[in-house]
Amino acid sequence: MASAERQQQAWEAGGEGERLVARALREACWPALHDQAWPGRPRANIDHVALSLSRIWMIDAKHWSGDVTIRQGVLRQNGYRRTDYLEKARDAAEAMASVLPAASPRVAPMICLTQSGRDLPATLVDGVIVVGVTHLSRALGPAPEEYEELAGLVADVRESLHREAVGPPRHGAVRATGGRPVTPPLTSTATSRRTPSMSLPSQATRLAPWGLRARATVVDWALMALPLIAASTASPSGDLDMIGGWVWLLIFVFAWMNGRHGSPGKRLFGLRVARAKDGTRLGGWRGLLRGFLLFLTLPATAGLLFVISLLWPLVDRRKQTLHDKAVGAVVTVTRPVGM
Repeated sequence: MASAERQQQAWEAGGEGERLVARALREACWPALHDQAWPGRPRANIDHVALSLSRIWMIDAKHWSGDVTIRQGVLRQNGYRRTDYLEKARDAAEAMASVLPAASPRVAPMICLTQSGRDLPATLVDGVIVVGVTHLSRALGPAPEEYEELAGLVADVRESLHREAVGPPRHGAVRATGGRPVTPPLTSTATSRRTPSMSLPSQATRLAPWGLRARATVVDWALMALPLIAASTASPSGDLDMIGGWVWLLIFVFAWMNGRHGSPGKRLFGLRVARAKDGTRLGGWRGLLRGFLLFLTLPATAGLLFVISLLWPLVDRRKQTLHDKAVGAVVTVTRPVGM
């Protein structure tokens, strides 16, 4: 009975670790697959696969308790060496590299600590990156932005792992890419897990570059200006109350559209305002709050904060404006635009 309880606790801890890593990947805007089959090992799985055009990261989530340290190149938990987990990482790397298309990026292993050791900086231990979940985003580097190519890569990797899910083991088969040996990838855990099979299905999320956002904004503001010009023409005496009412009505309409299906400018350039935490639609009410927060800064700060907010994506890692950050939003590219 005690053994069954320990197994259940280990199962639940593993699931929590995977959820924490999946959330960190999502917040870092990294394309990722989750709970994938370990080729040749029907009863084992690979927790997470983070993808870019230069490298595929195989990430094993570890929700360990106790004292986790790395000293003199040795990973220990409560004083015990954990070299077996590093070995599993290298084995999984070789198995996965052997089933991916020959032109795939290099594959690298990573163990991510989600409880004890969550604040450990990235450290290379026996060919495996060991990192706390707090530093996962920094260890991976900037999120990739190559929309079309990543969509194809995600599909290829997912298909390859699915096709080889129950195939024969291919231990020791290390593929070369461009004349270089593949860096071995991640480890998987010993049992099939409970996380969703993927958080990024058929396409990669690409954060909208500032230039594209600026063009969409110019289109929206031009469309907003048309009825204002018409109202001013219809009222030569300059009824400021009427014009002010039109301004706020237009802000309301465009902000609501941004939160729902996208304003005309954003739809024209293939952009969408989404929730930063999961990439889903922002929603009308959050869209309204986002729009009003931006325009309320005009009278409040004489336009200074308004300008700073619009330019903030140029220096922000997630390309967010200040009003994006206030409501937890990002602007993403939903389709390639031939401009």
